Order: sequence, then C-alpha cells, then structure tokens
Amino acid sequence: RRWKENNIPMLQRVRDKTGRRVNLVHRLDRGASGCLLLTFAENHENENGEKASCSVTKSLIESMQNPDATKTYIALCDGDGSWNGVNYLEK
Repeated sequence: RRWKENNIPMLQRVRDKTGRRVNLVHRLDRGASGCLLLTFAENHENENGEKASCSVTKSLIESMQNPDATKTYIALCDGDGSWNGVNYLEK
C-alpha cells in the first residue's frame, strides 16, 4: 500500500464524508489514483426480500471493461498550476 499509516484510504474518506457506502468502479491507473469513478452502493431489497445487487455499479464496471468502450477524461483542477516547483500552466 502506498499511503502512509496515518492517512485514510480514499474510499473510506468518501464513506465517512457522505455517510454512505461507495464502490470503486474505475481508476485511471495505479499511478493516477486521484482519478476515480465511484458509485453509491444501493441499499434496498428485491421483491424476494434479498439484498439487491448494485446494478448501476455492475453495469458501469462491465462498460469500462469493454475493449470497445470510448473513455473521455476531463480534469477539473483547483490550484495555482505548480507542483514540485514547476509551473505547468506555463508549459
């Protein structure tokens, strides 16, 4: 695990903040763990009284795994554009 022991993993932070369970559907890649696609876990029962599967999560996971899927990533950023002394807005 790459996070320090005193840091809380992102999924747990989202759960704590929203008060709801979330599922990880997709992340851009291991090195860019800041780009995550999450869904809220569905908390309802089906007509038989059984816990329903998270159909939205399942559908999105299947779509993201499809090799023919078109994926477009848009980054919304906040900050001055600098990181480690490099101003990326000027590059």
